[in-house]
Amino acid sequence: MAKSCSFRQCILSQISTFRHRSNNHQREVFMKASAMVKVILVIALMGMICGLSVSTAGAIEYLGEFCWSFTYNENTAGEITPVTGVSKYGITNTGGGYYLLQGKGTDDSTAGFFASAVIDGNHLVITAYGTYENTELNNRQTRISQWKLDLVTLNGTVWRTVTRFDTTTRNLNEYYNAGTVTWVKCP
Repeated sequence: MAKSCSFRQCILSQISTFRHRSNNHQREVFMKASAMVKVILVIALMGMICGLSVSTAGAIEYLGEFCWSFTYNENTAGEITPVTGVSKYGITNTGGGYYLLQGKGTDDSTAGFFASAVIDGNHLVITAYGTYENTELNNRQTRISQWKLDLVTLNGTVWRTVTRFDTTTRNLNEYYNAGTVTWVKCP
């Protein structure tokens, strides 16, 4: 004979049975998903290890510090009183005619630069990105430049665009410079 229960007791019993089945189902789904995630992580880890072992087989070589003096004698308005300075870069040969450069100005400014370079025919073409803060003139700058250097002399031309933010007036302006770069002994 069937066990009799009040309506409330029967509903509570059915809910409890449903929850138990639902929890078991959720647990099974979670365990399957967890196993799949583990498999994916193992495959990804193995791929990274295999990829790392292949990529480190190349000849990555730190070449040392190199310096260039620069003279900007042209800007957006035309010829200007020359602006000069020296930049120092640590250069790494990543292989295949590609290079990474990290550096700064030698004037103890807060300028930092990151660049990539590639051999293009008889030239080394460097594309540099940097930031600079001039606290005396209350401005911050973002600079993007391209250098085209002769492979034999490492001298050449440079142009850059600069975005300058004035921290006092809150004005933002842009300008362009062009000039020459000369390989020099680092100070």
